[in-house]
Amino acid sequence: MDNKFTIIVPTRERADTLVYTIRSLLDIKYENLEIIISDNASMDNTKDVIDSFDDKRLTYIQTGKRVSMNANWEFALTHVDGGYVSYIGDDDAFLPESISEINNLINRFQVDAVTWKKVEYCWPNHIEDKFKNYLSIPLKNEIRILDANIQREKLLKFSISYNMLPCLYNSFVNYNVIKKAIDKKADNSFFNSLCPDIYSGIVISYFLKNYIYSYRPFSVNGASKHSGGTSYFSNKMKLSSNKFLSENTTEITNKLVLAPSMVIIVAIEFYNVAKIYGFKECNISLNIIVDKSLKEINTLNEKNRIEVYCAIEKIVTLNKLNVNLPELTRAIKNEQIIIYGYNKKEDSLNLRADMYQIVNVYDAAKAVSGILPNYNELELKAKSASNLIQRLTLTSK
Repeated sequence: MDNKFTIIVPTRERADTLVYTIRSLLDIKYENLEIIISDNASMDNTKDVIDSFDDKRLTYIQTGKRVSMNANWEFALTHVDGGYVSYIGDDDAFLPESISEINNLINRFQVDAVTWKKVEYCWPNHIEDKFKNYLSIPLKNEIRILDANIQREKLLKFSISYNMLPCLYNSFVNYNVIKKAIDKKADNSFFNSLCPDIYSGIVISYFLKNYIYSYRPFSVNGASKHSGGTSYFSNKMKLSSNKFLSENTTEITNKLVLAPSMVIIVAIEFYNVAKIYGFKECNISLNIIVDKSLKEINTLNEKNRIEVYCAIEKIVTLNKLNVNLPELTRAIKNEQIIIYGYNKKEDSLNLRADMYQIVNVYDAAKAVSGILPNYNELELKAKSASNLIQRLTLTSK
């Protein structure tokens, strides 16, 4: 059965990267696919970029006025007509064979969601010099059926990353599941959050029994100068993230203080979901939040370390927690060292993309597709990494 799939691309004045995202999507050889470009009143040549493509699967919609990111995501969702839904950034890409493979998994296991680990690619215009042209390819060739409740409980304890949940940014989810969540809200909307990708994963986990998680990637997460998340956690000027935050209308719980901490941001979304849906188990222990965010500080750059530590101090004071905070020490100057080659711990292949003539996310998707094994092959072993580099070298010639 060829299920219907809808890929939504929210965009706003990023025509320079959007063109490569669309090229990757139109390379997908699957007919029952709709690609919705949801334009948040762009003032650049976004419409010209859309018009340069001729494919019946491509749909262009426009908000008509400048709205928040949440509103744009919601606006796009109202144009979905059933099937399986995913969102992708306008500097990201899908692999050419992705939809056919996901369709096979859905038909084989009869699940309402398929989630995956993404390839990580940093564009040449990434705001941090050391990350420019970085390409990280997950090598584990394995799928698992995960229990949604168990995975959510793990995230509540911060023992897994949020993207292990069926987030719409790295998953296809049956629209019927999303509709169940919408019908539980008085305003018949889905998105009401600071970070719609994290929020969606938490919400959807309440309306699913289980889902497929694929360690083999189906898409490429592109980080360019436009990326809001990259900007927020960067040591540089946070222009993209500041623009988003200034327009966000979601009320943050008064128990927490926003800071560039993934622990705190995930906690904010759990509290948000608890308030909207009344799920009491969403109320994470404040002591766990403080403990985990203190440990996270050691992985942050100096600027963010200070900001997060100050936020933790405020959280302790606001909630009158009986916690003795350790003194903040200066960061060691070896934060986020990039190791190229095979990374045994992460089971990934990390490369300088420009060495293989990869200069945009479309190139990255094509190259990765050309070297990864298919699902009929056995789990990839560490010794295969050198063979992948050889394949990539041949592909780039």
